[in-house]
Amino acid sequence: MIGLGAAALWELWQRINQLEQAVHLKRANAPERKRQSGGGRKQEAEVLCRLLVTLLYLRQHWTMQALAEAIGCAESTVWNYIHEMLPYLRVELPASLLEQWQQECDSVERAELEAWLAELPEGALLVDTWEQPIPRPQDAAEQEAHYSGKKKDHTRKNQLICLPQGTDIVDVVIGEKGPRSDSKLFEETQAELSESLEFIGDKAYVGRRNTTTPIKKPRGGELT
Repeated sequence: MIGLGAAALWELWQRINQLEQAVHLKRANAPERKRQSGGGRKQEAEVLCRLLVTLLYLRQHWTMQALAEAIGCAESTVWNYIHEMLPYLRVELPASLLEQWQQECDSVERAELEAWLAELPEGALLVDTWEQPIPRPQDAAEQEAHYSGKKKDHTRKNQLICLPQGTDIVDVVIGEKGPRSDSKLFEETQAELSESLEFIGDKAYVGRRNTTTPIKKPRGGELT
């Protein structure tokens, strides 16, 4: 249900536990701190509980309301759990090879980025997008901004670039507005990557630089 086995969950739990303890220690020793040591709001749930709620949210795409009903708490509590854990997950589980590499470097220079990308396995990278349904926004402007005519629903759009055989993620973009053009979103990503990289995508990417797209059989004809 959470996408991790017991051993991986245990390791992730221990790492996040250490990160949270380090954050609390840094906050307690901050020179501008006015509250006495030990004061302030205490965490009502252990790290493992908050982590499990967050992993369920990410893996199963449950709404916060559904999670709150399932574990018997307020929706605001679920929101707090998730937003407390997400920064730690970004550190321990980078979303892509590019993000992982950037975390390991103190500063990312363009030349260094180009050199790293040159070490990727040979072959064109695969690119695609998908839309993820979201609860209908309350604000009218937000409703219009997120309404996807293609899906007939309010959605967010995500983009994934992976290695030729799909063995690892190179780059990921999440949470864009659903009606956002696949081609324009990919164009922005390409501007940040090496011009020498080649890609394979569906017909949404026709015309994009260094991108191979399928050729549709002409009506009444045959492909060469």
